[in-house]
Amino acid sequence: MDPDDSFRAVELIVPDEEILKDKQLQKQIEAPKWESYVYVIANANKTAECERKRYNALAEAQADFSKDLHNPQFTKVLVDAGNIVQTQGEDQMKLSQCMGQAVLLGDLKRKAFAKGYFYVANQTDLGNQTYNILERFKSQEQAKKKFADLKGDKYAKILVDGASGRIIDKRGRESLVAQNLMYMYEHVQGKVYNGRFAV
Repeated sequence: MDPDDSFRAVELIVPDEEILKDKQLQKQIEAPKWESYVYVIANANKTAECERKRYNALAEAQADFSKDLHNPQFTKVLVDAGNIVQTQGEDQMKLSQCMGQAVLLGDLKRKAFAKGYFYVANQTDLGNQTYNILERFKSQEQAKKKFADLKGDKYAKILVDGASGRIIDKRGRESLVAQNLMYMYEHVQGKVYNGRFAV
């Protein structure tokens, strides 16, 4: 199975006509100006952040991505036109960090979840592995209380508005914030929009 199949599985692109029906959503979604990027992270460094490189064309990005293609020291994600084109690496946590970072920076299509719900995602230890915990709430007040009660010293936590997919609040290292968001993308049903959220 291709490492990014789980992301592709949720790519139900919402037609532009549907966005035009929702005036509030129109204010939040920017017209896409997609480009090509390669995200790279060092596997040995536990606190490493994903490095982002921008390219003028997909062929240029693919050529750079192919250098040291099977080097186990690095995890890589190739992004073009708002989609994941190719990944390299076995470490799912590192892949999720780079994919999530691409969403946060507007390089991947933005996903929205259920209207009227708020989500809190965080990480914890389970044995020697990082484990994500995701909870859904019917009110923003309940979600904010849960978010405030979570300790976030070692890991990260996010509070997400289901209607827009926006992060309302976040704590922790950016790469771990990104990994929480990607966990939601892979495990919560929603719609992927051909655009970036502007707010």
